[in-house]
Amino acid sequence: MMTNVKTKPRQSGMATRRQCHVCGGRTEKRATVCEGVQMIDGGETRVVRICADCIESRDFDKRLSAHADALEAEAALTRALIGRLSVPTVQEWRRVEAEEMAGSVNF
Repeated sequence: MMTNVKTKPRQSGMATRRQCHVCGGRTEKRATVCEGVQMIDGGETRVVRICADCIESRDFDKRLSAHADALEAEAALTRALIGRLSVPTVQEWRRVEAEEMAGSVNF
């Protein structure tokens, strides 16, 4: 059974950016966050966080739907990469990184 998720503002204890589960964006660095707990099948839970922009817009379902559509599109693009990536070796990566660091200005 799906239950409603009640969110409420609370003091975060630190001003940091966190993911907004409604729009997919990030919260601003504020001392207050709006969070709730979503019950998942099997008794698990996850924190649901909402940014100030979503709270101000009050259009939660529209934003959730757009975010879900974007996640599904990204998942399809990610799946399309399976078996198709050509990636340098760690040694090649480190060589280029070392060359970049050697060329940087040291103060």
